[in-house]
Formats: sequence, C-alpha cells, structure tokens
Amino acid sequence: MPTLNFPVKAILLITCVLFSSVSAKASPTIEINNKSYLGKWSDDPDVAAFLGIPFAQPPVGELRWRAPQPLSQSSKNERVNASEFAPVCMQSPRILDWYRSMAADFGDSNPRKRFPDLSISEDCLYLNIWTPSMTADSKLPVLVYIHGGSNKSGWSYEPNYHGHNLAKQGAVVVSIAYRLGIFGFFSHPELSEQGVNANFALHDQRLALQWIQQHIAAFGGDASNVTLMGESAGAQNIAYLMSAPSNVGLLHKAILQSAPLLGVPAPRNLQQEQQWGLEFGQMALQSSDTIDLSPAQQLAALRSVPAKQLLALAEQHLAGHDFRPIVDGDLVPAPLHDMLTSPVIPLQGLIIGTNGDEYTSYIANDADEASFNHLLDNRLIKDTRGLTDAFEQNQWREASARLMTANRMLCPAQYLANTISQQGIPVWMYLFDRVRSGEQATQLGAYHGAELPYVFNTHDPWLPTDNIDRQLTTAINRYWLKFAASGSPNDKRATWPVFQPTEPQQLVFANSIYPSESAEQALCTDFFKQAEASTAQMPNL
Repeated sequence: MPTLNFPVKAILLITCVLFSSVSAKASPTIEINNKSYLGKWSDDPDVAAFLGIPFAQPPVGELRWRAPQPLSQSSKNERVNASEFAPVCMQSPRILDWYRSMAADFGDSNPRKRFPDLSISEDCLYLNIWTPSMTADSKLPVLVYIHGGSNKSGWSYEPNYHGHNLAKQGAVVVSIAYRLGIFGFFSHPELSEQGVNANFALHDQRLALQWIQQHIAAFGGDASNVTLMGESAGAQNIAYLMSAPSNVGLLHKAILQSAPLLGVPAPRNLQQEQQWGLEFGQMALQSSDTIDLSPAQQLAALRSVPAKQLLALAEQHLAGHDFRPIVDGDLVPAPLHDMLTSPVIPLQGLIIGTNGDEYTSYIANDADEASFNHLLDNRLIKDTRGLTDAFEQNQWREASARLMTANRMLCPAQYLANTISQQGIPVWMYLFDRVRSGEQATQLGAYHGAELPYVFNTHDPWLPTDNIDRQLTTAINRYWLKFAASGSPNDKRATWPVFQPTEPQQLVFANSIYPSESAEQALCTDFFKQAEASTAQMPNL
C-alpha cells in the first residue's frame, strides 16, 4: 500500500485555517441609509456593540448654536467603522479628575493609566448601541441613557455606562452625547432671528431620540417602547424631555436617578439668558476692535472663536454658572411644573430616586453652625426641625449634608412624584442607601453616582465588591429591565409599592431591600410649601 507523503506542517496549517474560519465570528454589521456600520462584539461575546454612530451633522462653524441638523442620506453604499467610541464633547477634565481621585482613594496604583486623557471635540454628536439581537422582529425594550456632569462635563461612555451587561438580559441599550456647557446651554438676542434660540443640548437629545425612532428596529429594538434613563444633570434634562408635548411618541417611560432641582425654584427665562449671552460676549471679546460690535456681529465673532479657546473663556468667566434648561417658548414652552400638569405629556410611567448621601463628600469636615446657617440662607427649605437629632449632637456636617441632599434632590424628587402621580401616571420612588465595605467607602456613604455600577453591572475593579453588592446589582437590574419592558418594575418575586401622595412610600436599596416611608418628610413638607409659592410666581417667559 503506497504511503502518502504529505508534510505534517501543511496538515497543521490547513487544520488551523479551517478551525479559525469556523470559530471566528464575523463583525456585526447593520445597514442604514445606504451605509454599512461595522460594529464589534462587546466584552460579552453574545452582545454586539456599535460605537460612535453619528446622529447629526457636526455642530461646528455656522452650525454652532443652531439646532442640530439631521444627517443626509448617502447616495451610495458606504462602509462605516462603528467599533470605536467618538471624541467626547468639549469640556474640562472635571469628571475625569473625579474618576482618578476616586480610584486613587480606593487604592488604585495608577489611576492616570486607568483613566487616560480625553479626546475632546466640538464634533461630538454620536451615540453607542449594545444589542443581543439584530433582528427587526425582536422588538426588545430600548433603554436610552443620558449622562450627567452638571451639563458641562461627562461623556456617554464613561466606564460605568457601558451597556453590554444590561443588553445581555434582553434590552437594546443606547447612550447618547450632547453639547455641554457654553456649547449646549447658551442664548443670545440674535439667535431669535435664526430659529432655535436656546437649549441646544436638549435639541441634541431630541434629535437622537428621532434617530432611534427611525433606526432602532435594525438593532432589534422596539421604537414603541423607549425608556429614558439618566443620572444627575442627565436626569434633570430627561424631566424636561418627558414633559414637553412635542416629544410625544419619542419616549414612553423614564428613570430619573439623583436629578437636581427639577424646576424648583423657577428657572431662568429666555430674556435673562439672552442678556447673560450678551454679557459673556462682551467679556469674551474684550479688544478695541470688538467692543462696539452689534449683536449680530458679536454672535458671528463668537462663532468664529476656536472651540478650545471658547471653552477656556467659559472656564474663566463662567466657572460658577449653572448650565441647565430654560423656558425658551419652544422645546420648553413653560416651567416644568406647568408642563407636567398639561393635558398632553409623553410620559407613561416613572421611576425616580436619590442616594442617601448625595452631598456628604461636598461638605467640609470642619463644618460648623455658622456654615450650616449660611447654607440655609440660600436654600428653599427653611424649617429645619427634621434635623433636631443632628443639632442636639452638634453634627453640623451631617446636618449640612442632609439639608443639601433634601433641598436639591430628595424633596424635588418627591415633589415631582406628587405632581406626576396626581396626573394618573404611575410612579415608583427609591432610595439607594448601600455603603460598600471598607473605611474609605464608609467615609463617602451612598455618594452621588454610587448607584451607577449597580444599574449597569459595571463595578470598577478598584471598588470593594462583595456578595451583597452582587445581589443588589441583580435586583436593580431586574427592576429596571422589568420596568423598561412592561411599564412596571414588579414581578412575582418582589413588590415595589406605587407612590401615593397621601402615603408616600419608597423602596430602599441598602444591605437589604425593603419598602419604607419616603425619607426626610419633615424637611420635605416645608420644601413643598415653599415650592408651591415659587411655582405660583413662575412667568412663562
């Protein structure tokens, strides 16, 4: 019998090639408007990630401080790389420094390597999608995340916002970018002659929602079941989006995490914002040849300032400016309270809550009675009898932190829950009060943003995470996803009481999960009284 003389190396090479061709998973691809978006498989190999997808034309040059413009349809088939995140919107490194500081405090040996410098750009209107299915008839619930950062920093793909772990459980997760600070929250008298005159960040978010309505089915999502989810300033923005009649059909439910203020006290109006814009222009363009510019010339000159220079000018002149939505007579036609009590709003259901120690890390360790009274002079809450226990023990730092948390987040959330539930819309409130193990975690408490690694199941490697944290993560994921899918967070395994103004209850997420009376009722009673007086005086414009 003849012997076949075939080189062993050749056999091994063929075997490897065949095995590789069978086992290799082709990059996920989506076809939209004659464009082929090439994504990648995420950290979970069963979840496709499409990153850095543009949803608007770059808002640069003459498009600075204009409504975001939809993308034009391509006339020929293009291949678009969607495997890398896009640059983040123009901002200072404030949030980046926070991550580095937190990691260092928890013992990370090289926080700068873990959190490298950001690539920032004015061309930043992109979104990211994680999906377990790319079949149009999957009709998975869609979760759209809007990041926080005081509306002047933060980005859509911070480490805790990656959506693969949520998507794996049966949802399409989208995170979106929007213009920040001076680029997203600015107005000027001349803009009234050019269409949209304020709230450019909200218009960015709205256009992203329109893009989702048109295209999310290709990613397995159900455009008729969209839940907005946001934290801090992102949640504040959602409060306006979910209340504006023009957004009916673009969203259906919302999850607000640690939203500040929520329209109380009264927001600035358009005339105030335009005057502020004029004053900023005068400060930013201080030179002999620009001091006598007309409003039209001033706006044109501001549009010609390079983005990094404009950011630096804003950091110099507007360090303490509060960037937030204003009543513009357009996307925000009236104060938030008035929009929520109008007969037509987009919202069909709401989860809203705060953390137990939102402001503890922002209060000085040596806080005393004088510093507490200074805080009190500038807050809506005036009746502090709910803090008697802290006063009796001279715990002024604790009293200050509780006052700030109640005034800026906890009581506004309860006030919003009251208003919405009275419209017949179901509301579920929560308090996140879990404190991780270890001395550093104990000092921080349930800090602002502490819930985010639980919501996304993205616990940072430098955070102490034990079985309680993992069990809490599983529970929160189940509640959030059940709400996104069905409109109620409840199932046979657990019951979360619906919020009732006459019997305000919340679900507490701590070392265990349990229902309780809503927190700080004594402080919030005074807040409600002051808020009613404030909203009664709110001008429409």
